[in-house]
Amino acid sequence: GLGDVYKRQELARDAGHGMFAAIITLNVAGSDHCLGNYEQAHDRLEEARSRYREARLPEADVSFLSGYIALSSGNRGRARSDFRDALERYLDEGSPDVGHALLGLADLALSDGRETEASTLFGCTYTQMPGMAPETGDLPMGYVLDREEACREARASLGEAAWDSALVAGREMTLDEAVAFAKASSPLSRE
Repeated sequence: GLGDVYKRQELARDAGHGMFAAIITLNVAGSDHCLGNYEQAHDRLEEARSRYREARLPEADVSFLSGYIALSSGNRGRARSDFRDALERYLDEGSPDVGHALLGLADLALSDGRETEASTLFGCTYTQMPGMAPETGDLPMGYVLDREEACREARASLGEAAWDSALVAGREMTLDEAVAFAKASSPLSRE
């Protein structure tokens, strides 16, 4: 189970050095988050951030996970800032994982009750990372375990046609359009 994975990651992290230790530490922080150990996840995330810097690794994934830890802890302002930082870092790195940051911003919009923006951002995510689209059946567990239920509620609140229209609009966006939409829908000045 997840507890066994967590223990193995913990042992590997303690034994590792450099790049390997940085990546494992980030994975352990992610496991802590999935287990609901948010304070411990935050502490490990800061350790991972330090290890990433020491190993001179790109920090987009650290910002991405930091966004989910902040969102789970109710700190929406920090989550927004972290997801925006992840977006910028993925873009600067030329990473194909830019969809991860779009997904984080979609989850933030969903949790804020901004259904249209959430649906559009999910569409953007599915275009940038087709393997994450619901119809592929290959969705990662993710950090928002109740995303499916939240999407059902948002779809019901917004209406099927409006939700689907926003989703299609997001799917039709280019990367540049998706990034511009994400930045406009998630300004750093929001509370």
